[in-house]
Amino acid sequence: IGYLVLAGPDPDDPHTHHQPPQSVDGWDAGNLDGVRLGVCTPWLEHADPPVVAACRSAVDAFRDAGASIVEVDVPELALLRTVHMVTIASEMQASQLSGWAERRKRIGHDIRLNMAITRHATSGDYIHAQRHRTRFCRQWAELLGRVDAVLIPATACTAPPLRPAALRTGDSDLATGDRIM
Repeated sequence: IGYLVLAGPDPDDPHTHHQPPQSVDGWDAGNLDGVRLGVCTPWLEHADPPVVAACRSAVDAFRDAGASIVEVDVPELALLRTVHMVTIASEMQASQLSGWAERRKRIGHDIRLNMAITRHATSGDYIHAQRHRTRFCRQWAELLGRVDAVLIPATACTAPPLRPAALRTGDSDLATGDRIM
C-alpha cells in the first residue's frame, strides 16, 4: 500500500510520466502459494544479531504463508556495496553542482562533510563502478528469472546514536554508512 502511494507519475517530475500503472490486487489474501522467494544466507547473516533474527522470523512467516524459500547465490557482495557507494556518492556530487555555493550553508554539516570527502572520487572511479554495475544488473536479472524476489535485510544494523557534536560540526562514518547500505 505504501508503494502504491509513492509510485506512479508525479505531474511535477517529467521523469516519472511514463511509469506503468500500479496495482496491489490481492495484497490482503495472505496466501503466497506459488511465490518463490530467494534467500542469500551470507547476505542475510552479514548483519547484527537482532536484524538477523527479525529476517529469519520474516522468512519463516513467508514460508508459513505458502512461499517457497530458495537459497540463492549473490556473488561479490562486498564489491556490489562499494559500487553502490561510488555510484550514489558520484551522482550526489553531480546533482549538487549547480547552485551549491548558494545552498551550501542550508545543508547539514554531515552532508557537507560527505560531499567534501566524495569530491575526491574521479570520473574513472565512476566509470569503473558503472561497468561493474552493468554486470551486477545482468546477474540480478538472471536471478530474478528464477525467483520472484530476494529477501534481504533492509539494513545490517540499526542507526547509531548521533554523536553530541554531529549537528554542529558534521559526522562522517563511512564504515557505518556502508554497513547501513
